[in-house]
Amino acid sequence: MRIGFTTDAEVELLDWAKHHGFGSIEWMRFNQSFAAPGQERWREGAARFGAEAGARDMRISAIGAYYRNPLDPAQIESARAVLHRAIEVAELLGIKTVAGFPGAVIQTTLDSRGGNPVYQPMENFLPQVLAFWEPIAQYAADHGVRLAFEHCPQGAFHLPVMHYNLFGQPAMWERFFSATRCANIGLEWDAAHLICQFVDPVENLRKYGSKIFHVHAKDAFINHQLLATYGPCHPGVAGTSVARLRAGELVGNHSRAGSRRLRFRPEHRRLARPGFQGSPNGGKVPARWQAARTRRLAAGQAVAGAVCPEGTLTHLSPPRYIRHMKSLLCWLASTAIFLSAPPLRATIMVPLAVGELTERAELILHGTVTSKVCLKDPEGNIITRMDFNVSEVWKGNLSTNRFTLIHGGGTVGDLRTVVDGQAEYEVGEEVVVFVRLNPRGEGVTIGLAQGKFQVWKEDATGAKFAHNLFHGRPKIPESSPQTAMRRAAGKTDPARFAGTSATH
Repeated sequence: MRIGFTTDAEVELLDWAKHHGFGSIEWMRFNQSFAAPGQERWREGAARFGAEAGARDMRISAIGAYYRNPLDPAQIESARAVLHRAIEVAELLGIKTVAGFPGAVIQTTLDSRGGNPVYQPMENFLPQVLAFWEPIAQYAADHGVRLAFEHCPQGAFHLPVMHYNLFGQPAMWERFFSATRCANIGLEWDAAHLICQFVDPVENLRKYGSKIFHVHAKDAFINHQLLATYGPCHPGVAGTSVARLRAGELVGNHSRAGSRRLRFRPEHRRLARPGFQGSPNGGKVPARWQAARTRRLAAGQAVAGAVCPEGTLTHLSPPRYIRHMKSLLCWLASTAIFLSAPPLRATIMVPLAVGELTERAELILHGTVTSKVCLKDPEGNIITRMDFNVSEVWKGNLSTNRFTLIHGGGTVGDLRTVVDGQAEYEVGEEVVVFVRLNPRGEGVTIGLAQGKFQVWKEDATGAKFAHNLFHGRPKIPESSPQTAMRRAAGKTDPARFAGTSATH
């Protein structure tokens, strides 16, 4: 797989992408490009751009041909010409997928009680939709090209669903795919659009995985506090984080405040099982960051080598979300897909054994959380800082009984960032933590939640034990891994602190 972004067909952007470690692009705004209908020498221009991309080992994963309403009577003929031309260019350059919106036939009536316009159901016009698209799909098949429909509903998520994309809601996918005879029409799939409609993307993927030809990837959020208070039709309840790339600069951040609920988690083989060979592609690209932040982002995104032929993920997001992209890279390497669920419970991890945690840790501390505060670091990322009163140092050296941990995520004002799988600490909580130090000398819990063990006391004996989601309560303390943990840390008195038990 390769990491890339959606962009115009400009050579300087290929240079920028190559410089920053990207491996692909999706050619967007084709209808406004040098190869669009009406442009002279379009074939030579397309071949030249394809050669420039090839010289930089930059894959063009798809052509984004037409993201308007091709079924609008005023656009039908021009849209058909653009789609035919995009198919011809795709064949010329060996690109397998042409993407865009399927559009919709829009007819309204007036509500007799309110006088307001009401859309006629889109399924009423399915014959007209097929009459437009099936000949184009046949033309694409004759040229060895597939059509991928993106399902963005094209509107503010808090407003009633009235838009010009037939595929905006999954219910129409089933009707369309059941009605069409064209096997080369599929989806340009984007989990974020499903999240914002409260649709489980994994269940959706199980049903429609065989029809996914291309994938977009961007962050999404559901603000559950607003949802519980006002319901789904309220500003700020749901939204996506996207941005745009212009001339190699990161400009125009469109993220909204809220708790992000779309996370790039591995859901292994979900995409591979139906035989996906398309190219995940996604987002656009973010705000004017300082050069250091741009370098940090590029370093976090770049991937050398890939395991899925023809697979490309195109996404670029603000630095605070690099952690999500790192998880996504793991997904790419295993041809997996997105999972949406409340934080932590659905996160898939390979548990670290206690011995491995001990080996990795620079410090192992037993103590109590005395304070907790959320703030922004110098780069604008939301972090949480916890102060500890340390009662024991199991590994490493500490010159004081005070220690500070930090981790990503938290709430500052009306902004909330959630890091899936992150450890959660509460003031007054007694814990054992496995810690590494970041370049600034701050403590960071190893393995997210895996490095934090909550301490509890057994009422009958008064003995203390530690456990977390990966290591539960011991049945036989003397023979359980907590003994090995303390011995590895140089502590041999399990009676004072019995430790953890094995689970997974």
